[in-house]
Amino acid sequence: MKKKAIFLAVFGWCGLSCLGQEGNVFQHFSLSGGLGSTGLTIDMGTMMTDHFGLRAGVDLLGIYFHGYEDYEDLNKKLYLLDPDLEPLPGQDADTHLTNSSGHLLLDYYPFKPSKSGFHVTVGAYLAWHRQVESLENADNWAWRKIAGFNARRGDYADVPAEMGPATIGYYGYLVPTSAEGSFSAYMLTNRFRPYLGIGFGRAVPGARRLNVQLDLGVQFWGKPRLYDGITGKRLTQVAYKSQASFGRNTVYPVITIRLAGRIL
Repeated sequence: MKKKAIFLAVFGWCGLSCLGQEGNVFQHFSLSGGLGSTGLTIDMGTMMTDHFGLRAGVDLLGIYFHGYEDYEDLNKKLYLLDPDLEPLPGQDADTHLTNSSGHLLLDYYPFKPSKSGFHVTVGAYLAWHRQVESLENADNWAWRKIAGFNARRGDYADVPAEMGPATIGYYGYLVPTSAEGSFSAYMLTNRFRPYLGIGFGRAVPGARRLNVQLDLGVQFWGKPRLYDGITGKRLTQVAYKSQASFGRNTVYPVITIRLAGRIL
C-alpha cells in the first residue's frame, strides 16, 4: 500500500504542477478507440498544457483458446513395451485469458506541438481481477484414461526411467491430474500495475480533428503466481525449464494503436 500511495502522490503532484504552469487547460477533449495487447481500448483524453496530456480509459480483454495434444511419441514407446496396451487418447484443454483493466496515463510531449506527437508516458493500470489466465480440461474421459495409465506405470518393469507419467504442463510447471480426469490451473498477478512507455500522437488532435496514436510500453505486474485450481496449492514442480521462464516475467508488454477524434 505504501508503494501505491507514493506513486499516486507523485502522479498527482506532476499533474498539479502542470496545471500551475498555464491557466488554459481542460478546454479540449478527445475520444479514442483502438486495439492492442491490452485488448479493446477506449480512452478519453485532454491536453493540460502544450507539453502535458492526460488520458483515462478502459481495456477489455477476454480470449478463449482450445488446445489439443496427442501422445503419438509416448504411444510408440508404450507399444514397444506392450503391443496390447490401449493407446492413450489425446488431451483437450481450454485456456481463458482475462486481462481487462482501467488506466490513467500522463503524457509528456518534449517537443513543440506543431513539430511532433512523440511523448513519454507514466501512469498505472488497475486490473479488474488478479486472475489473468486459467487452464482446465475439456474432456474428462480422455484424462481418466491418462490418469489410469499413470497409476499402472509401476506394473511395467521395463519402462525407461526417462519416460515419466503423462502430464500436462502450465508455463513449464506440472499440473496434477485427479483420478477422475480433472485438472485446473490459473495465474495470479498484481491488480495495481505501474506503467512506463513511449508513444506517438497527441492526446487531443489538432485542426484535422482526427489522428492515429501509437503506444509502446510495459505494465509492471509483479511476478506471476501459478496455482492448482482444484487444491488451491501453488505449482512448484518444474517440468520444462525453458517454458518455466515465461511464467516468471514481471512485466506485461503493451502495444496499442488507436484512432482519436476531437470532440470539444
